[in-house]
Amino acid sequence: MFDHTLRPSGELICRGIQSRPGIGYLTQLEAMRYLEVGGFYKTPQFPIWVIGSTSHFTVMFGDATALKESASDILLERVRRAFKRMDGGAEENGFIQNSQLGSFLQSLGLNSISEQGVRTLAALIEVNGAGIILWEDLWKHTSRLLTGASLESILDTDEEANRSTPTNPNEGISDMPALEAATNDVPLSDEEFARKLQAEWNGEVLDLTGTSVTTTATTIPTTTPEKFGRTFQLYHYNGLRGGNFKPFRVTRLSADEAIGASVSLGVSNQASHNIGGFGGELDGVLRTKWPSCKIKWPNDGPPSID
Repeated sequence: MFDHTLRPSGELICRGIQSRPGIGYLTQLEAMRYLEVGGFYKTPQFPIWVIGSTSHFTVMFGDATALKESASDILLERVRRAFKRMDGGAEENGFIQNSQLGSFLQSLGLNSISEQGVRTLAALIEVNGAGIILWEDLWKHTSRLLTGASLESILDTDEEANRSTPTNPNEGISDMPALEAATNDVPLSDEEFARKLQAEWNGEVLDLTGTSVTTTATTIPTTTPEKFGRTFQLYHYNGLRGGNFKPFRVTRLSADEAIGASVSLGVSNQASHNIGGFGGELDGVLRTKWPSCKIKWPNDGPPSID
């Protein structure tokens, strides 16, 4: 399932997926934390995914908008790949040594940071003098460096956070509007996009032809909703359930949501929490591909993947 090639020990070579395949693959086993599917299978050439359960295979597909990655998605995958090349290969320890920080930053093209700056940053995010840096801390700071923040602004922000209440982790990012534009760039007019989002809140779903089908309206939350971005439609088909064919919608978080924030290195915690619980098994599988997304099912709920 993994990308590229791993060398666990000695002469042992484990070959994974070397490039983007035509059709993708997602599995309940990843939501249950038994394995991790690599980025190639999650982002195939065509918007078609085989869905694996513990007993059966079904299929999910959509149009090209399902494959469109936001700027933060691309950045996250780039940093994650660089990190995994240094954190122990197949072992995936979830940390790197302090001494590896300079090489890590150079692999991401951050060559302008001086040796003194690297040492200062390492001292800032090191785990209590243990000589290691965890993925979460590394991502929070590296993502900001890669989106325009200077090392000085990051150090100042962290120093201010230590003295008082935490400040906005995105402070100092110069090109955040570009990130937001990348996520919100959908082939819909403003009126169409607003109507679709309103339909999500009102409990309206789309049938297979795209026609509006009004269902029982839900109450719009009185609190400020989370900041969400692109929305797109997908379809799921289970041939062993009498040919059950169901449309649903996925809405992504806005592009700047992950920059400078806590992001899991592997499977989202949300995925494992959904197994056998609220939202259904397919929700957990979907969140291995789109963490923290909103999923809108028709009134009868999510389909079975068994």
